[in-house]
Amino acid sequence: MAEQDLRIAQLNAQIAQLEVNQSRAVVEQRVLRAPFDGIVTEVLLHPGEYRNDQSPVLTLAQVDPLRVEVFVPTRFYNQIRNQASAVIEPEAPIGGTYSATVTVVDRVLDAASGTFGVRLKLPNPEHLLPAGLKCKIRFPVTAAEATPVNQE
Repeated sequence: MAEQDLRIAQLNAQIAQLEVNQSRAVVEQRVLRAPFDGIVTEVLLHPGEYRNDQSPVLTLAQVDPLRVEVFVPTRFYNQIRNQASAVIEPEAPIGGTYSATVTVVDRVLDAASGTFGVRLKLPNPEHLLPAGLKCKIRFPVTAAEATPVNQE
């Protein structure tokens, strides 16, 4: 009788452990995880509000690395290449100079404005730079590009 009671108690313990595992799995399904580290900029749904699979819950901003977007005059199109470096100078009150790397050079020029887009990646591991700053950008120019060429 005691052996049977022991076996029943062991089975009940196994069932309880399975129920705990199931409850953890249900809770895990309700946890939201962002695909990157970021800062919540807007809460779109609050606890208790209805959410379907298409409803965004939060808006996140990634601050490391920062993405810098700039429009450059078309005369510089052949001078800017992927993986080239540039110097970023944020406006006051932040100031300073930071190094960024070109990640995208648009292949389509905007004829109306005479510009093309360039995207750069700016490391910000200490989160010293806030997102959304206006900046000046300097692309290094080689000596051959800086020297005017006379064609006669």
